[in-house]
Amino acid sequence: AAILVVAAIVLHGIHFLIFQDWHHIAIYGFGDIAFIPIEILVISLVVDRLLEERKRQSVREKMNMVVGTFFSALGQPLLERMCEVLEDVTEVRACLAIDPDWTPERIQQAKQTIPELRIKVRPRKEDMEQLRELLTDHRDFLLRILQNPVLLEDEEFGELLWALSHLQEELAARGDL
Repeated sequence: AAILVVAAIVLHGIHFLIFQDWHHIAIYGFGDIAFIPIEILVISLVVDRLLEERKRQSVREKMNMVVGTFFSALGQPLLERMCEVLEDVTEVRACLAIDPDWTPERIQQAKQTIPELRIKVRPRKEDMEQLRELLTDHRDFLLRILQNPVLLEDEEFGELLWALSHLQEELAARGDL
């Protein structure tokens, strides 16, 4: 700040030495000072938006990493396990079996169809024991991922993790399934 003030004084001094016009320097100097609040406002708004967008992008990237890690470690095996207990898997697979040809429109269509699906599960004792084992094996992973502050950005994913944690606790608390 001090360097900038000194530079302004030096430049105004050079201007005065060349043109010998204090009146011109004063008019433009006060005009520039009068616009400082507006310049600060505009710059702060622009900088604030840029920083906010950068922060949002960073949070999205971190959230994608957390979700990717979840599905690599637990989500995919859990989905496979759940498909085994579905009473009728054909409707679910028809709606959700993702392939490389899916377009963004097809993904949106699947998102809209999910709440309408009538999913019926018929787990056997062995299925519940396998689920308990899977969730117990990944208990520490679930707890670590739940501690991630990025989860605050995606309420649905956070609720999914909490539900899985509660399911793991419930299954672990029961001796005989």
